[in-house]
Formats: sequence, structure tokens, C-alpha cells
Amino acid sequence: PAAAPPTAPAQEAPAAAPTAAPLAAVLARIPCSALVATSGGNVVDVQGLVSRSEGAAGVRDRLAALPGVATVNLDVQEVAPANCPVIAAFAPYWLAHRQAGGGAQLQLAGSPSATLAEGDSLMVEVATPGSASFMTVDAYLADGNVIHLLPNALALDNRAPPGHRATIGRPDEWRIGSAPGSELLVVLVTTPDPLFATLRRESEPVSGYLSDLGANLEQLRTRAGAGRIGVAFLRVGIVAPDS
Repeated sequence: PAAAPPTAPAQEAPAAAPTAAPLAAVLARIPCSALVATSGGNVVDVQGLVSRSEGAAGVRDRLAALPGVATVNLDVQEVAPANCPVIAAFAPYWLAHRQAGGGAQLQLAGSPSATLAEGDSLMVEVATPGSASFMTVDAYLADGNVIHLLPNALALDNRAPPGHRATIGRPDEWRIGSAPGSELLVVLVTTPDPLFATLRRESEPVSGYLSDLGANLEQLRTRAGAGRIGVAFLRVGIVAPDS
């Protein structure tokens, strides 16, 4: 009798597309980050910030190792490790805000890029969520200090109606010093009540400020829920003039 034809080896079924839970678990293990992922089939899109020590490539590698992930698209900004305490303070609220629908936005005024040079004025455009809020806008500097862009002694009113848009800062109010290659991190926080009961000094050390801010954010979260606290980040690179 004729020999039976050889049996073709069984092919493994392709891995199922990743779900939200394993994606979130991977991102939660990345230190010094504020990251959110969405997926469509085998394609994963990631947005947020991550420390330069991990890098966007590290984020891609971690997600690409998950079963069912074929492509990872990144819209991720790398920040200096010195800004890790700032990221850690705000990341849970940033993520909760995104999960609740978002709305807080932040970008440089009148510039499509995210860079400034010596002598440029720091001015930012903000957008607030769909409920009335109080805005706090801070610039975290490479020297370990934070400047309060709003509120401060010259700009006391930080109330915002729903969906408010505004420009914070004026020409020559806050000018960039000479520090090419460094960066500053601007953070917008929107809260249902004022973040602080009294006005703070226009500039102060980051460490003490984050300690007070963290305690106040936790109180607001307990009363109103984390989703009512809006957070937006803007990394601004400092470049040499005319670069």
C-alpha cells in the first residue's frame, strides 16, 4: 500500500490582542513615568512622560514583549531624572484624569515646538476640563526650585470656568536664562477648590513644595475623587539662541 503523506506540523494560533489590564500593569512598573496606553488590535499607542534613564525605547521594549503586541507607537517625552520627584507626585492624578476623560491641556504660547532659548519669555497656553476649577501652573527648574506662574502676587485670580482657555505669562515676565541643554517642566493642575489657602512665595525649593502639595492633593482626592483633579505636563527644552 502507498505510504500516507506526511502530516503538516500544527501551526500555533496567533496570540490574542492585548487588553487594558496587562498594558497598564507593564506601564505601572516603569519607574519615574506617567504613561497611558490604548490598543487597537495588535497595535499599542502610548502617551506620556518617562525618565531619560528608562527612555522611550525601554517603554517600547517592555510593551513589545507582551503576547499579542505587534506594533508600539510612542508619543512619549523623555525628562531628566532630576524631575522624577515631580513626575511621582503628579502621575497618579494625571492617569486618573485621563481615565476620567481628561481636558487639561498645556503648551507653549505661540510656538509649535517645545523649546525656548536664552532671553525668550516663558508663556504657556492652558485649557481646563469641563467643570469649574482653580488653576495652578508651576515651572520646575533644573536648579531645584519651582516658580509659581499662577497664582502669584501679580496674578491672584486663578478661577476657571468650564473649558477655559488662557495664556499664562506676559512678554519679559519670566525670561529664560543661559542653560542650553537643560530643561524645565511646566505642570498645570486644576482642582475643584484652591490648592493652597494662602499665596506662596513666587519661587521656592521643589522638595518642600511637593511635600505640601502632595498633602493637599490627597485631601482634595478624598473629598472629590482623583478624576476631579486635572494634570497636564509640558517639558520645555532649553536650546542655544538661533539653534
